[in-house]
Amino acid sequence: MSCSTTAIWWIHGEPRNFQPFVVNLVTEVISESDPGQWYHVRTDLNVADIATRGVAANDLKPESRRINGPDFLKSEKSEWPIDDIPGPPSPTAQREMKKKVLGAKVVVPKLLDPAGYSNWLKLVRVTAWILRFCHNLRKKDRRNAEVLSVEELEEAELNWIKSAQQDRFGVEIESLSKDRPAGQLVGSKMV
Repeated sequence: MSCSTTAIWWIHGEPRNFQPFVVNLVTEVISESDPGQWYHVRTDLNVADIATRGVAANDLKPESRRINGPDFLKSEKSEWPIDDIPGPPSPTAQREMKKKVLGAKVVVPKLLDPAGYSNWLKLVRVTAWILRFCHNLRKKDRRNAEVLSVEELEEAELNWIKSAQQDRFGVEIESLSKDRPAGQLVGSKMV
């Protein structure tokens, strides 16, 4: 399917099924014309395609098909070489169709349960090792096998602090991140 057949498919299709920019273009075309007026012309008969076939601009004479249009336009409409619009739509046309987005809330269980550790330092160290493991998976060229650094322990501790804040003040954090006024936080655990 070519660009022109894709455009014809859009014009003859249902605009509400397409992405916004295609809807806007198709709506403009439909508001100025009737979809039944639009046909596909094979490339060998389409004067718009002449330039793509290596014809130089100075070779176009005033009496050329490019200036006067193809000969079949001078005959009755019933004699025009009209191509049927192929179906189903091409992958290009289908990409421009609206996608239905289905949402689902994914609940990810915490990898570690803090209650399973006898003290804070053990929890932070295990977390730091897990973060190191994840880093090493992503950065195979810069793997770290040394003892845990102070920075890694601080990062692990910060992760748990942020997790606790998110658990306790998730709604408030989201409101503040969306620049909502403080007045909308009335009744909050933070106020």
